[in-house]
Amino acid sequence: ILPERGIDHVRARTLLLLGRTAGSAGEAIRYTGEALSLAGMNGLRELAWKCLSDLGEYNRTNRNMDEAKLLQERAILEVESLHRGVGSDELRRHMLRPALTPFDRIISLIVDTSRDTNAVREAFGYTERSKARILAGLLREALSRIGREYGGSFAWRKDLVSQLSHIQSRLQDGSLVNDERQRLCKDMARIERELTRREILHSEEQRDYSAAVYPSHEKVADLLATLKPSERLISYYLGDKRSYLFTARCGTIEVFHLPERAAIERKACVFLRMLRQFAGGREGVSGKNGAGLPREVLDRASEELYDLLIGPAGDRLRPGETLVIVPDGLLNRLPFTLLRNDGACLIERHEIFYAPSLRSLYYLRKRTNASTRAGVGERIDVIAVGSSGVSGTGRRGTRRVYPFTDIPIEPLPRAASEARAVAGMFGRSTHMTGTGASESSFRGHPLDGARILHIAAHSYIDNEDVRRSFIVLSPETETARERSVPREDGLLQWHEIVGLELDANLVTLSACRAAGGVLTYGEGITGLTQAFLYAGGDCVLASFVDVPDGFAGRFMIAFYRHLKDGKTASAALRAAQLDAMGWNDIAHGPSLWGSFALIGDGNITIPFSE
Repeated sequence: ILPERGIDHVRARTLLLLGRTAGSAGEAIRYTGEALSLAGMNGLRELAWKCLSDLGEYNRTNRNMDEAKLLQERAILEVESLHRGVGSDELRRHMLRPALTPFDRIISLIVDTSRDTNAVREAFGYTERSKARILAGLLREALSRIGREYGGSFAWRKDLVSQLSHIQSRLQDGSLVNDERQRLCKDMARIERELTRREILHSEEQRDYSAAVYPSHEKVADLLATLKPSERLISYYLGDKRSYLFTARCGTIEVFHLPERAAIERKACVFLRMLRQFAGGREGVSGKNGAGLPREVLDRASEELYDLLIGPAGDRLRPGETLVIVPDGLLNRLPFTLLRNDGACLIERHEIFYAPSLRSLYYLRKRTNASTRAGVGERIDVIAVGSSGVSGTGRRGTRRVYPFTDIPIEPLPRAASEARAVAGMFGRSTHMTGTGASESSFRGHPLDGARILHIAAHSYIDNEDVRRSFIVLSPETETARERSVPREDGLLQWHEIVGLELDANLVTLSACRAAGGVLTYGEGITGLTQAFLYAGGDCVLASFVDVPDGFAGRFMIAFYRHLKDGKTASAALRAAQLDAMGWNDIAHGPSLWGSFALIGDGNITIPFSE
């Protein structure tokens, strides 16, 4: 019927399904080949890569390995080309998971066929091509300033963002009736859709921009050369049938088999759930937390995860190596610091920092080397922001609430003292606290002149929509509101962070769960940390769990003390975590100090002024 009706797109999909249900590989190849031909004639590129990848699997079944590999490579090229042609980062994230299939298949094919150095390098190259593509493109854009060449900010963007800010400002008023709140939320969703639509249209008009910003790949040798002599790469690829651990140092790379994604993420999920219970229950000297879990339960779970994730390559690790963790899937939320072996946490033997991909670290280090940062004497050591999040009551005697949730914003009483204490540790510093920590005050500071940007405040992390993640700054006073054009909402939103022009070695987010965000397979976590990396930070220090502000302040002072002694950021974090292991008073268990992580280039030393 379909050929007679000329409905080729339905016919092509039907043939693809017939191939998947065929009784033999030869029959499957015939059906899928016809589907591929129709997809090519009708411009069905999303279907074409699926046909190519399936054909590769059928040829693998027939032991035709060279043809299978060639077909998977063609499928990957189709995916990458399709990915570059999509105009919105948000849409790219949604299309990533199904488009990882050919990467999964070609990595498996290469590793199962050969384990020599060239094959392992080739397989690792495909894992890198599958990871953090959006972030790597944005970092490349920031490095080359391509975005400015094609226009940067536009009037329509500023207008829509201003409308969003106005709505979010109103949504923070706790006296809003439910009908009014629902109407405002609908208006906000409508404006967000319009913003996405305009971004898609603009990207379609600038296809040369997309092609420049999202390159296919870099040479594996160049990526591995990014690693410093003291660093060991620990990179994961989680597949549907089996997973892989790649480890590299000084140009030598090896691969190890791991179980399938589901098995790994199931164990990681149990451990993370226990970690949140310990953090929320405030573990005390009794060894139990508020949920009644003994410390031994957490230790046993961390040992099992070590055996699963690190164990296969455990004899390759040497004490003193700095581990560069490139996670995948749910492992992006896992504090590797706490994984235990022979009674010791991983942090006791190694400095640790995370990178979304080795390619993103490659671009971060290229950006640092190309930076035109001013001399030591001309720069500010630290800009410290301490926002309690509230200033009494709202406009009608009500408490300030989080937009979208109607949950009151609880005050952070120690945020201001933390900011003052951090600023007081350095010779050239400034701090913003109280009403001085408002959004307009923050924007008015010379942020691009600071080596460290320290923010002690509430953060709100939306794990579904990255655009609704933000840092809560102090509300504007009525006088400030009258002067402010346009009116600020007191929320430093994700898209506003991306637009900052920083030149910072380190951004510290002393805020609960600031290391979280939207988890996208293939892209990793998209949240506040990625926004600050793109805005100009070399690395970001943030936490995976809720951390009490009293503990956070004490931990930060310890961290900066080691940083001032000339240690790298990763060495300073390790030293602070070892210090915290010896704090025997209440609420200082591993669930708190172990949750801090450096994302980006953690192997940096900051040259402070005298």
